[in-house]
Amino acid sequence: MYPSLPQHDPQIAERTRALADLRHEYIYDYDTIPGRAMAEKVPFKNEFAFELLMEVAGRQTVVMLNSRGAPREDKHADHHESLWTRTTKFVKKLEGNAEHFLPEKVGDLLHQFFGSLSKRYSLSDSTELRQFEMMFRDIKAPPIAEVYHEDRMFAHMRLAGPNPMMLKRMTAMDDRFPIDNAAYRKVAGENDSLESALKEGRLYMADYGALEKVQTGEFKGLQKYITAPLAMFYVPVRKDGSRGELMPVAIQCGQIPSAESPLIQPHHGHAWLMARNLVQVADGNLHQAVVHLGRTHIFLEPFVIATLRRLSPQHPLYLLLDAHFEGTLAINNAAHKTLLAPDGVVDHILAGTLAASVGLAVDDLKNYPANEVLDPRATFVERGVEDAELLPGYSYRDDALPIWDAIREWVTEYLDLYYQSDADVKNDTELQAWAAELVSPDGGRVIGLGEDGAGKITTRDYLKSLVAMLIFKAGPEHAAVNFPQKDLMSYVPNMPLAAYAPPPAQTEGLSEADYVAMLPPIDAAYMQLDTGYLLGGVHHTQLGQYGKKYFKDPRLEPALARFQKRLAEIEVEISERNKDRLIDYHYLLPSQIPQSVNI
Repeated sequence: MYPSLPQHDPQIAERTRALADLRHEYIYDYDTIPGRAMAEKVPFKNEFAFELLMEVAGRQTVVMLNSRGAPREDKHADHHESLWTRTTKFVKKLEGNAEHFLPEKVGDLLHQFFGSLSKRYSLSDSTELRQFEMMFRDIKAPPIAEVYHEDRMFAHMRLAGPNPMMLKRMTAMDDRFPIDNAAYRKVAGENDSLESALKEGRLYMADYGALEKVQTGEFKGLQKYITAPLAMFYVPVRKDGSRGELMPVAIQCGQIPSAESPLIQPHHGHAWLMARNLVQVADGNLHQAVVHLGRTHIFLEPFVIATLRRLSPQHPLYLLLDAHFEGTLAINNAAHKTLLAPDGVVDHILAGTLAASVGLAVDDLKNYPANEVLDPRATFVERGVEDAELLPGYSYRDDALPIWDAIREWVTEYLDLYYQSDADVKNDTELQAWAAELVSPDGGRVIGLGEDGAGKITTRDYLKSLVAMLIFKAGPEHAAVNFPQKDLMSYVPNMPLAAYAPPPAQTEGLSEADYVAMLPPIDAAYMQLDTGYLLGGVHHTQLGQYGKKYFKDPRLEPALARFQKRLAEIEVEISERNKDRLIDYHYLLPSQIPQSVNI
C-alpha cells in the first residue's frame, strides 16, 4: 500500500481512531527541561536500537580500560572494577546474541557508567601540561593535541571547531572593544590597517555575551570560572591579493572594557594563553548548552512527539521523518537521567551550575523561531560569513551547504509525489493538526513556526523548507556539533569546559604556572575525555541510507537514487578539500552523518 494523505484514505475513520490511541501513549512533559516540551516517557518501540547500544557498550569498556591508571580514591576502586567486570560480561553476552537485548538493562548500565564518573577519580593535587598527554593510554591522543597551541589553530576553531556558529563579520567598530590602529598593526603588520580591514570585510568578532550572567559552580570544592569574552579576528591579504587564514587580533575577557578587563594580544605571552583559554571555555559552554543540547536535541523533541501523536504511520511525512527521528526520544531521556542529572557530568565539568547550564539552553530557545532557521544559508548571510572569497577556509559552511542543497532537493521530490498542489497541503487534516499542536502552549511550544508564525502551513514550498530543516538539524547539524567532542574536546587543553582561576587583570608578569592553574584538574579532565570519547564516537545509521523497512513506494526509487548519488559526490568533494585544510574536517562526510539525533 502506498502512503496516503488523510483526505485520500478510504479508511479514514480507522486511521483517526488509531491516532487518538497514540495520543494516550505519547504525553508532553514540561518539567524535565523547565518549560520545554519533552516526552513524559519513552515507549519500548522508541528505545535505542540494539546495534547502537552494542557500540556504546563497546566504547564504554575502552573508556574504563583507558582510565585504569588514573588517580582514584581507594574507596571507589572496587566500584570501578565491579562496573568494568559487569560491562565486559554484558558486552560478551550480547555479541551476536540479540535475543538477550533489553534496552532498559543497557540503559541502566549506561546510567551507572555516567553516574560513576565522579566516583572513579580522586582530586589531583597538582596539574602539569604533560599530565593531559599521559591520560591517553588505550585511547589514542587526537591530532589537535599537537597543534592546539598555535594561534592559527585557535582561530580555525571558529570555522571548524565544535561550535562553528559564533563568528560574525564586523560592519562597524564596537564601542565595547576599544582597539586602535597601533594595536591592530602589532598583529597584522604595518602594511595593513584597521580601517582598511573593516572596509574590506576582513574583521570578525566572536561575542560570548550570552554567558555574562551565568552562575558558576564548584568541582569538589574548587571554584569554577567563566567569562563572557569578546574575541576579534582578521583575514590577512597575501602578496598576490588573495585572502589568507583567519587569525586572532585581540581578546577582551569581559563585555565592558576596564582596567580589570584589558585588551590582550598575542605578544602578551601567558596572559594571551589565559585569555585564549577563556574564549575556549566560553565557546565550549555555549556549544554544549545551546548549540548542541538546545538547538538540536531539545529543539527537535517536540517535532518527534507531535509526529507520533498527529501523523498516521501511513502518512508520507511520517514515513519520511521516522528515520530522522529514530532514537531521539531515547537519547534525550537518557541524557536527562545521566548527563543532566544533579551531580552528573554536566554538573561537574561545565563552568556553570547545572541550573545555569540548562537555563542557557532554555533561554536561547525562547528566542529561536523555527522560521529563522529554515534555510542554513540564510543564517550564514545573517552573520556575514557566507562569502568564501571574503572568509576562506570555513569548513562547516563549505561542507554543510552542499548537503543542505541535496536534502532540500530530495525533500522536494519526495513531497511533490504526494502533494500535487498547495490545496493538498491545506486539506491535509493530519498535517494541520501536527502544526497546530507544535505551536500550542499545551503541545510542542515551538515558536515562530508556520507561514504566519503561528502554526499555519498552506504551501508546498513552506512545507518543503520546514521538513528539509528538520532533516538537516537531525543529521548534518547535529553531526557537526556532536562528533568533535571526541577529536577536539577530549584533549582538554584545547577546549576546557571550565576555568579554575579568574581572568587575567594584567597583560604582563604572568607565568606558565598561572596558565596551568586555570586548566581543569586531571580528574575533571578525565570526565571530559570519557564523555567526549563515548558520545563523539558512536555512529549509528547513515544519511540517505534508509534501508528496506522504509519507502515501499517504487515511485520514490529514482529520487532516492539521485539523493544518494549526490551525497556520494559530496563525499569526494569534501575529501579533496580536506587535503588542503589545517585539520581534517570529517564530521560532514555523508558517510559519517547519522540520519538522526540518536547519541
